[in-house]
Amino acid sequence: MHMTRIIVAIDGNVNTGKTSLLKNIMKRYPEFCAADEYEIINEENPFKRQFLYMIQDESRIGNSENNTILDRSIISLSAYAFWLFKIQNIDIRSEFHSAYINSLAKGKNKVPNRVIICSQKYDAIVSSYETNRLIKGTAPVYVEREYIDIQEEFLATFQEELKDKIIEYNYSNTVNKIDLYDEKYEIGKVDFLHALQKALRIDNINCNFSIDGMSAVGKSSLCKIYSLYGFYIADEIRKVNCSTDEESFLKHQIEYFIESVQRYKSKKRIVIDNGIFENIAYSFYSAAKKNYGMSFIDSYIKKIKEVSQDIRINQIFFLYMEREKIEQRKSSDISKTRQHFKSNIELWSGEIKLSRLLTQLLPNQMFVMINADKSIEEVFADCYGRMHYLQMELLELINVIEKNKKIIYQFFSDYGGGI
Repeated sequence: MHMTRIIVAIDGNVNTGKTSLLKNIMKRYPEFCAADEYEIINEENPFKRQFLYMIQDESRIGNSENNTILDRSIISLSAYAFWLFKIQNIDIRSEFHSAYINSLAKGKNKVPNRVIICSQKYDAIVSSYETNRLIKGTAPVYVEREYIDIQEEFLATFQEELKDKIIEYNYSNTVNKIDLYDEKYEIGKVDFLHALQKALRIDNINCNFSIDGMSAVGKSSLCKIYSLYGFYIADEIRKVNCSTDEESFLKHQIEYFIESVQRYKSKKRIVIDNGIFENIAYSFYSAAKKNYGMSFIDSYIKKIKEVSQDIRINQIFFLYMEREKIEQRKSSDISKTRQHFKSNIELWSGEIKLSRLLTQLLPNQMFVMINADKSIEEVFADCYGRMHYLQMELLELINVIEKNKKIIYQFFSDYGGGI
């Protein structure tokens, strides 16, 4: 018995048999629910129009346990965004995909795990349009050759990524050949989102995602999985200064920050192993522990602002787990290379509080906390399911730090506490 809820997306160009196929499937699978079709949105702003369609998926799919069939889905909505980019020179791809990711992250939406792509020859599409246009009210643009070709280009890329997991339908194959319960057609969330990004052509946009968190939470292991999806790894920079001299420590932290921030300037798809977050957190922690006071913090922030001009960053993923779990991982660490693990544990409480603050204050899920107390594959799925391609100025992050510096300093004045 298949226990996972099945969400079937039926997508393709107009007049390729999607609605007829859905009706036939419902006869064969009466236990499935057919989602309502999209309500027509009359909105001139391209992003807002697609966003309002996407929001309808939250109610079309819903949170029930019933297996569901969608007559068009996020795939068609994304294909339209791709057409806007290619033909109309209107690029809403990253913004629209980010809105979809946010909807998923909030638990309001769900990814289809079965996909049926309907296709038909162009002449048949036009013939069907001429016959049914008064009944269906299909806009002429949707049967223009250029529009049809762009949609097929998008769907071909999407299908190429998922290969045999896609169910193809073109009138010549009957509904009896489609077994929706067959797990060979099951599509995982990561694979679906990866295929969507590929088809939108946003997977080749220069970006820099950083994986942060304290020692032993799995940052480097996670980066290795990202490399399998076309990301270059910017290796962790290890520079620890145990000096008690304030001036010497400040100079070290600035040099460390400059070296660390260089990794964000790459013109590639980068995943950064331990980004600038650790430098910021450790600077506050040390200032509090060594009683340097706010004058040190003011000097530190002034300096890092000077070297952060014109640098844009993508999301920061902060991996965390219960303190006891981290200590257990340390005790079983056969490499014995985590020389500064004690200071990392002392950092723990302050970093958790700082992470919560940044999660609240930064826009567009630019800072995301990920529970790392699970398999590394599950952690990767959580990260990838939150990943979008919007960016922000690094200075925006530092300005938030500066505005809340007294609160953050207090976070690191107490080395105990818990999540």
